[in-house]
Amino acid sequence: MFYNYKDNVLSVSRLELDIKRTLESGQIFRYDALDSSRYVLYSKDSYVLLEQHENESLIYPIVDKDLDFWVHYFDLDISYDDIMHGLIEKDEKLRTAYVGNEGIRILNQDLFEIIISFIISQNNNIPRIRKIIDTLCTTYGTEFRNETLSYFGFPSREQLSKATLEDLKKAGLGYRAEYIRESCKTLTEDFLSGLKNPNNDSSYDDLLSMYGVGPKVANCITLFGLHKLDSFPIDTWIKKVLHVMYGVDNNRDISEVVSSFGKYAGIAQQYLFYYARNNQELFR
Repeated sequence: MFYNYKDNVLSVSRLELDIKRTLESGQIFRYDALDSSRYVLYSKDSYVLLEQHENESLIYPIVDKDLDFWVHYFDLDISYDDIMHGLIEKDEKLRTAYVGNEGIRILNQDLFEIIISFIISQNNNIPRIRKIIDTLCTTYGTEFRNETLSYFGFPSREQLSKATLEDLKKAGLGYRAEYIRESCKTLTEDFLSGLKNPNNDSSYDDLLSMYGVGPKVANCITLFGLHKLDSFPIDTWIKKVLHVMYGVDNNRDISEVVSSFGKYAGIAQQYLFYYARNNQELFR
C-alpha cells in the first residue's frame, strides 16, 4: 500500500498523486484553487480538501466513513508509478511525457456527471466548460452548507430535467442544449446501470447511441466515468502529439500505437495529453 491514513487524513506520495497535474489533465471540471497548494474538489454532492506538499499529497475526508469513497475516487488501490514504469520501459517516447510529470491519476467520477460534463466539453475550452457546469450546479443543484464552506452539488437527472431548452441555452450551452435535454431522457437508472455492468462489452456503442455523443466523448466517458483504462480519447492535442512524437496520422497507424499501450492506454493518454498541453511550442 502506497498511501497512509491517520487522523482523518490520507497521505499519498507525490509520485503517485500530484494534485495540480491531475486536476489539470482534462478529466475533471469541478474544483477550486484556494491558493497555489490547496484545492477543494467536488464530486456529485460531496467535496474534499486537497493540499500539495513537496513530496506528498494530503486528502482530507470529511468524516471517517468517507475514507473508502475517496480511496476509490482517487483509485488508490493500484500504483500508477509501477504501471507507467512498465510502459516506459518499452517506449522511450512515452518516457519523455512521463518523467517530470509524475502523479497523474484517473479519477473514479460519478457517471451521470461525467456524461453531462463531456457532452458540454465538445468544441469547447476548459474555462468555458467549467463556467457552464458551475451555472448548472448553482441553478439546478442542491445547496449544501457547513462550518467550512457552502457549495452546490451537481444536479441530478431529475433536477436537470426541469431546465427548458431555452434555460440551457441561456446557461451558455448553445447547440449542446438539445444534447443535454435528450440525455436527461436517456440516462435512466436502468441505462446507467447497464453502462456500469462489468459484463457489458458494448458500453462504448451504447454511449454512441446517445444524441450528441461521438467517438471522442464516448471514449472520455468510458475512461473517466466507467474507468475502462484501455480507453484512449483522441482530440486535437492527442493527434498533434501522436504526429510529432510517433510520426502517425492515419487511423490504422494511430490504432497500432494505442494498441502498444495495452490495457493501460488511458493512463498513457493522460500523460501524452498533459505533456502536449504544457509544451505547446513543440506541437504547433
